[in-house]
Amino acid sequence: MNARFPFFPLMIQTLFVSTVLVMSMPTATGQDESATTTQWHPLAVEVKNMLGDRSPDKVFVMAVALKTEPGQAEALVSAFAKATPLTRKEPGNLAYLLLRSPTEKDSFVVFERWKSLDDLQKHLEQPYIAELLRALEPVLASSPELTVMHPVFFPKNK
Repeated sequence: MNARFPFFPLMIQTLFVSTVLVMSMPTATGQDESATTTQWHPLAVEVKNMLGDRSPDKVFVMAVALKTEPGQAEALVSAFAKATPLTRKEPGNLAYLLLRSPTEKDSFVVFERWKSLDDLQKHLEQPYIAELLRALEPVLASSPELTVMHPVFFPKNK
């Protein structure tokens, strides 16, 4: 257990890494699977809960705020350098960017845009994401902060 952040191992190991929560959820196709159980990654469950009554087959955006321990920012950047190109190739991924604060060098935001909740679930099942999340645990100064949003409208191209 991490003495500095007692919730951190719970969040990273239980919520993020390969542990899954068994629950029944509608699929992105809108089919009710209440008679069957589907294994969902706990992060996908949390995103589903944050989306509320919004259909899981619609586009959504995630922003994950990360703060590293002093001197650990480059380790975080290196971990994302491996996972980012693979994530961007996933069919359901519309955007995946690691952003860094210009004034707080240890502060980052991961901006993600997904076609559906099912696409996020598939992403979370990838071995390179499990590797990324394991690499993040020792370098983060605090628990990640998740924000989930959906587009209100799409501007027309100029």
